[in-house]
Amino acid sequence: EHQVGDWLNLGVPIAVPANRDRRVEISAEISEGAARSDVSRQRVTLVLDRNAPQVTPPEAGPRSVNPAAKPRIRLHCQATDGSEGSGVEHVEFVVGFDQNGNNQLDQTERQPPWRASGEERLYQADISLTDDKKEGIYLVEAVAYDRAGHRAASQTLGSFEARIPPAAAKNRSTFGGSEEKDKLFDGKKGKK
Repeated sequence: EHQVGDWLNLGVPIAVPANRDRRVEISAEISEGAARSDVSRQRVTLVLDRNAPQVTPPEAGPRSVNPAAKPRIRLHCQATDGSEGSGVEHVEFVVGFDQNGNNQLDQTERQPPWRASGEERLYQADISLTDDKKEGIYLVEAVAYDRAGHRAASQTLGSFEARIPPAAAKNRSTFGGSEEKDKLFDGKKGKK
């Protein structure tokens, strides 16, 4: 407990190991008057957040979609900022078509980010493909931001594949061959 006459001169030493986050609760009581009868009490939590949040590689479901059907793809990941950190403020998913086939999201491939919903570790977003209907691999990056402004991207990219399935065969016959069909129809012609 420290008594101070001037808030500008308040100095409370707090030991914080290097490269560690620290959360400290401070209680203050301000009293005025000769009898100190006017009392105000405040409690604040101070956070020294030195580290970026952690985010897992994103996952997509379904893993294979038909782009012509304008599918909805659910992206999800986990993000945390540690028990002493300031907390995850939000998570974004960055999606892009891997046009170079290099399994990296190049600047030209990135679409505008999709903001995820969620809290307390689990974050998800439902996205739809753009109207270009490209076939191939789409890469997904998860990016987490904490309340102190630190940013962290997933170390590994997620992915899903967009491909248009082959057209279904039209009017497949259940008969073995044309001779079999002819026998059936010839037999029916004579009967009435």
